[in-house]
Amino acid sequence: MSVKTKMLKYFITLACAVVLTGCATFPAADGQKPLPERVNDLEARLAELERQLEARQQLGLVNDMAQVTEQQRVLTGRVDEHGHELQKQTQRQRDMYADLDRRLQVLEGGAASQSAPTDTVGQIDGSEEQAYEAAFNMLKEGRYTQAADAFAQFIRQYPQSRYAGNAQYWLGEAKYVTRDFDTALAEFERVVQGFPKSAKVPDALLKIGYIHYEKSQWKSAQAYLEQVIRDHPGSSAADLARQRLGQMRREGRLPS
Repeated sequence: MSVKTKMLKYFITLACAVVLTGCATFPAADGQKPLPERVNDLEARLAELERQLEARQQLGLVNDMAQVTEQQRVLTGRVDEHGHELQKQTQRQRDMYADLDRRLQVLEGGAASQSAPTDTVGQIDGSEEQAYEAAFNMLKEGRYTQAADAFAQFIRQYPQSRYAGNAQYWLGEAKYVTRDFDTALAEFERVVQGFPKSAKVPDALLKIGYIHYEKSQWKSAQAYLEQVIRDHPGSSAADLARQRLGQMRREGRLPS
């Protein structure tokens, strides 16, 4: 029972005591109920007041419980939303690592294609070969920060190398896989602008589209992915661009 309820009961009881004291001092006037009946009436009224107070208190508890239940429902919904978003981010991270691993496996196997030419470092002479091979090995080992620095150094030291475009692309990949999207975007754009004849251009355009997707820039992502399909229709990058556009439509990012 709350303090407020106890105080109210105290004052009611005190009032009854005062009334009963008066009734005991003065005899009942003509037409009034006898003293025992009046006492019973007062006790009945007191019991009714206590019942009403208890009912109000119980109603307050019910309302409090309803508020707690609603708050719990809201919090549960937020937890579910955060869990879903975390699952999506985890899947994106896995996709990025899987994509990089796939490309590295193609290169290590010596496979050649329009979108992923073979990076056979044996075709580079002397110190140039050693520098490129060292940077590429760092990338394969997952040492992305060191690999990015090594590729950047290679481009500065050998700007006219036949593999400068490839080094520029892998520099962007090293930044992309660590989710440094702003830096990766600038590096991939350098592939397209600085090495327009490089076989890495389709992949660079694809990754630019991917980055705009990660930044929730849906129109820009769509534009670059469609450019890959339009300008490089036979490349594996074009196939990946079609898959991402389909994913965006399923997610409601684009008109169906």
